[in-house]
Amino acid sequence: GMGGLPPPPGMAAKPQRPKLPAKKKIKPGKKMKALHWNKLSNEDAHDTVWKDLGKHDSAILGDLDIILIEQSFGDLPKKKKKVQDGEGGEGSKKNPEKKAKEKKKLVELLDGKRRQQ
Repeated sequence: GMGGLPPPPGMAAKPQRPKLPAKKKIKPGKKMKALHWNKLSNEDAHDTVWKDLGKHDSAILGDLDIILIEQSFGDLPKKKKKVQDGEGGEGSKKNPEKKAKEKKKLVELLDGKRRQQ
């Protein structure tokens, strides 16, 4: 980390690398899906591709289709289930028999006698 005590006598201090320039934050037009990643420290980023991307920010951002990215990675609104008249509509928790019947529709192409032959 940064700061702290100076190194003990006889040990050379590790030269500090220059900080990477801060990136411009892009605000999307709608809520996006979460990305689960670990942020790199400046020290760790110096040995990666991210170090050189700052030189090309304007070219990269100019080529991005922000609308396509928002359509592809936008967070979809959650659908709410409707309950009819408080009694529970079709397939509700209050009517499990009807829901089970809807799921168990079996289509038979051969009658039972022919299948056994």
